[in-house]
Amino acid sequence: MICLDLNLRALSIWGHQRRLGDDPGYLVHAATRKIFGELGPQPFLVQSERSRVLGYTPADETFLRRSLENFRSDEGSDSLLPAVFNLPEICSRVMPEQWSKGSRYRFSVYCRPTIRRGKVESDVWLMKNYFACEEARGNGTFDGTIHEFRQLHKGEIEETYRQWLQRRFVPAAELRDVVITGSRSSYLTTRSAKDHCGAPTHSERRSYPETTFVGELCVTEPQAFERLVRHGVGRHCAFGFGMLLLKAVR
Repeated sequence: MICLDLNLRALSIWGHQRRLGDDPGYLVHAATRKIFGELGPQPFLVQSERSRVLGYTPADETFLRRSLENFRSDEGSDSLLPAVFNLPEICSRVMPEQWSKGSRYRFSVYCRPTIRRGKVESDVWLMKNYFACEEARGNGTFDGTIHEFRQLHKGEIEETYRQWLQRRFVPAAELRDVVITGSRSSYLTTRSAKDHCGAPTHSERRSYPETTFVGELCVTEPQAFERLVRHGVGRHCAFGFGMLLLKAVR
C-alpha cells in the first residue's frame, strides 16, 4: 500500500488545462497513469480532507520515487503535473503475501453500489425497484408510477446496499455489523473520442451512488480475499472507489 501527498489545487488546475473535468478520482487516475504507467495505484482512495491518496500497487517506493523524479526532469512533460504529488511524501507499506482463513479485520470501503443490465449501469436500489414495480404492475398489486413505488420502498435503501456489498465478498469473507457511514449521489463523466492533442471530444455525465461502509469481516477463502483486496470492491476501482482499508481485530 502506498500513500501519496496530494496537492489538490495543482491537480484541479492541471485537470482544467487538460480539459479532464473536476472529479478528483478521475484526475488522480489520469495523473498517476501519466507518471507511473500501468503500475499506478489501483484501487485507490482520495482523502481530500487529508490531502493524500492511498492505494494498492505492486510497485515499491523506490520505483515510485524514481518515476516521479524522471518525470520532473523530462522537459517535454506537463509542467504542472509533477507538482500534484509531493516527492518527499511518498511512503509505502508491504501488504501480507498470504491471508489466513479465520482472520478478522475491521474494514472500511468507499464504493459505488451499482449493477449492470446489458449496457446500462444503475444504482442497485433503483434497478431493484424498477423490476419490482414492473412485476407488481403485472400481477395487479400496484398501479402507480415508478416514483410512487420507490417512495413506498425508500426505507429499504440501506439494506439493499448492504446486501449488494455482502454479495461482493462471497466467497472471500463473511461480513458482520456492517453500517453505512455516508452516502450520496454524484456524477461520473465518461469520455471516448479524442482530438489531435489527446483531449476528449465527447463526454457523458451520469449520476451514481457513492457509499461508505464500515464493519467487521472474517476471511473465509484466502485466495479469493487476496483477489478482492488487489482488484477492489465493485466497479470504478480505477477512479477512486473500492479500496478496502483493513485493521486487524486483536
